[in-house]
Amino acid sequence: MNVQIFGTKKSFDTKKAQRYFKERRIKVQFIDLKEKEMSKGELTSVMQAVGGIDKLLNPKAKDEETLALIQHLTPSQRFDKLLEATVDQVGGDWAPEIGMEGYKLYEKDHGEDEALARVRDSARRIFTVMNQVQLFDNPYSDREYAKEVLSDQAAFDFGQECSNKSIVMLKNKDGVISKDGIKGKPKCYIPQKFVSGGMFGGGTAHFELAVDEDVANELFDVVTDTVGEPTGKAMGGFPGMPVDENASSDPVYQASDAKMPSDEELAQCKYAILVVDCPTGESSLTTNEDGTVTCIGTDHAPHTAEEKEKGAAGMVGLETAFGVCYTKLCKEEGLPLELLVHLMSTRPAEILGLAKGQLEPGFDADFVLVDLDTPYTVEKEKLHSKSHNTPFDGVELYGKVCATIKGGKITYQAQ
Repeated sequence: MNVQIFGTKKSFDTKKAQRYFKERRIKVQFIDLKEKEMSKGELTSVMQAVGGIDKLLNPKAKDEETLALIQHLTPSQRFDKLLEATVDQVGGDWAPEIGMEGYKLYEKDHGEDEALARVRDSARRIFTVMNQVQLFDNPYSDREYAKEVLSDQAAFDFGQECSNKSIVMLKNKDGVISKDGIKGKPKCYIPQKFVSGGMFGGGTAHFELAVDEDVANELFDVVTDTVGEPTGKAMGGFPGMPVDENASSDPVYQASDAKMPSDEELAQCKYAILVVDCPTGESSLTTNEDGTVTCIGTDHAPHTAEEKEKGAAGMVGLETAFGVCYTKLCKEEGLPLELLVHLMSTRPAEILGLAKGQLEPGFDADFVLVDLDTPYTVEKEKLHSKSHNTPFDGVELYGKVCATIKGGKITYQAQ
């Protein structure tokens, strides 16, 4: 660990920081600002780490003239300084005009190419983080302003123009596209599962569809792997056992004899069914404390019936999440309830750095009350989401949520 402390020898905060690292036997490099000033690169790194120049300012500083100069920069000038400090996001107000003015100042000092590259770097870092933590809402957006923009005729015309320019012409091979839309069942990729031959007369190695073939063909236009000629060698015996001279020398199948469809074929599939082998081979759930299972989350993607008819992907996941996990993992697999709570609540909060997931002082009063003993049947018509498509319609589950408490207030209570 490379730790640097910037300060002055007589500063109480500097001495406190030095004592903190010394007690923990962590080596630090001390830079006395009265002897050596920060370089621009060092200042930029510190500003980026703490969230901007405001975090570095002491409102009680004795150098009142310099403090006033910094504090009285115009909003656009401050935005320019944030760009120079490589700060990616600024919380608070919705002010795109100020941001654009600050960008123009930065562009004037550094040139058009460097300014454009600078904001693209921020966009890339922001979207990388958003995808990693699966957070896409912007808590700082002004809804009224957004509504005004989206309802503007000029914005509508621009969007329509972009949409028209993005149309891709397709060849209607085999008459797949008709006046009523695309015919037939949705394409689904289902891999071929390799079944090894038994050591003691348990059959020969072969491939079979990963799910029931009749069911798959009933629901989907199945796209699967191509199984070629067998290339493996038959096992001729084991150490200490005589070799069967009458055993066939014909090649046998091995896992590599199945080839996946091309990228173009896979791109045409709307769904995919994947086969995941259990790491331990003993149970459908790994509960070892080795990080195999980090947490459990849901990809809740509800859409209206009309949106689903147009091909929107996703389904209701949130409302059935606990019931499905508790029934399958706890009731059937014997997973301790405490571990399920850790995987669904405590650990996700730790990953995101939120004060949630624990019934302890200092944590948010967010929790649910559930009935673990009384079975209930999922009825899609009674789901609260705007979407009602769920694969668990009619399934009997345990662990019905009776009430939801958010921030100490009851936000949901079952009838």
